[in-house]
Amino acid sequence: MSIVTKISALSAVLCLNLIGQSFAAVPEYELKAALLFKVARFIEWPTSAFENGESSLNFCILGENRFGDAIQIWQGKKIHGRTVAIRALSHSDDQNAPCHVLFVSDSEQDRVTEVLATWAGQPVLTVADINGFSAAGGALTFVNVENRIRFEINPETNQEAGLQVSAQLMQLATLVKTESRRQ
Repeated sequence: MSIVTKISALSAVLCLNLIGQSFAAVPEYELKAALLFKVARFIEWPTSAFENGESSLNFCILGENRFGDAIQIWQGKKIHGRTVAIRALSHSDDQNAPCHVLFVSDSEQDRVTEVLATWAGQPVLTVADINGFSAAGGALTFVNVENRIRFEINPETNQEAGLQVSAQLMQLATLVKTESRRQ
């Protein structure tokens, strides 16, 4: 087994450990902030998603920031050699912001279709904890299963965005298709 394979397997185990955490052990959005950061390690963005080799990996939060300070812990950390930058988005600037990970807060639940249409086909990992988000065309949804955080992934959405999701991450998720594509 190569060192890269061993590291990938170890990373998958660490991610699985986070997924199994109960809300009772860690505050919900603190756990989701950590999981969001860990999940991003299993995603590859096309080089065209970045202005240059020095560009940051931008985590954007659209709507109410339920993470509080927990998300700020990841500011300045590295993923794939890129520095993580955390940004808050309002309705007016969401279309023009350079985002690579877009967390759509549940405060935007009534706008999910509009938000997903705005970001469709762009190299952005769209994430939420809104029921039905992945089925509506979101890339990844955090779901509460028996008081534990699990997630759903929409492979078609990720493919259309030009994102490569690692096989280890796909194995940990429930795979979902966009509702309008179901036959």
